[in-house]
Amino acid sequence: MMKTTTRILLPVFTVLLLIAFVRVNARAQGYFVEGKIRWKKEMGVMPNGTGNDYPVAHRCGVFSVAALDAHSQKSVAYTDQVNSPFEETEEEGYYVCRYSLPVPTDRDLYILATMGGVNLLPKEDDDPWLIKNPWLNGSRSTPPAGYQRGFTGHKYINMHSRVTKKKVAWIVNFELIYISTGPK
Repeated sequence: MMKTTTRILLPVFTVLLLIAFVRVNARAQGYFVEGKIRWKKEMGVMPNGTGNDYPVAHRCGVFSVAALDAHSQKSVAYTDQVNSPFEETEEEGYYVCRYSLPVPTDRDLYILATMGGVNLLPKEDDDPWLIKNPWLNGSRSTPPAGYQRGFTGHKYINMHSRVTKKKVAWIVNFELIYISTGPK
C-alpha cells in the first residue's frame, strides 16, 4: 500500500514543483513596469455600484495600468485582474494597489493608470461613478466642485532590448488625487 501511494504521489509532487519552478522562473525574467497606485484613505473607496452603500469587494479591481506605444498610442500591455491581480495593502493614511506589468521591448512606452478598464484607451473612462460621484467610508469622499478624481505619475519610458536572464524593471508609481476640471 505504501509503495503504491509513494509511486503515485511522487510523480504528482514532481510535476507540481516543476510547474511552480517554471512560473517563478518566467516571472523572474523579462521586462516589467512595477509600482503602485495609492490614494488617501480620506477619499474613501468605490461603492459596489451606483446607489449601493457597501464598498466593492476588491478596491483595486477598478484600476488598470497600461503601456501604450508612445508613437501610435495603441495599448501594448495592461494589467489583468484575473492573471496578475493587484496586491492590496495599506500604508500610513493610504490605500495601496501594487502591480507588476510585463512589457514588450524595442519601443518607447507611455505608462498610465486608469479607472474603469482599458477598452477606451488612449482615452480615459469619464463615467461619473468613477471620477465624480461620492465614494464610501472617507471624510473627503466627494470631489470638491470643479474637481474630479485623476492620477499623477504617468510616465514615458524608453525600452532597450538586450538579451537577459534577469528581471529588468522600471518603477512607475501613481497617486489618485482630486484634479481640477477647469481651464488649464
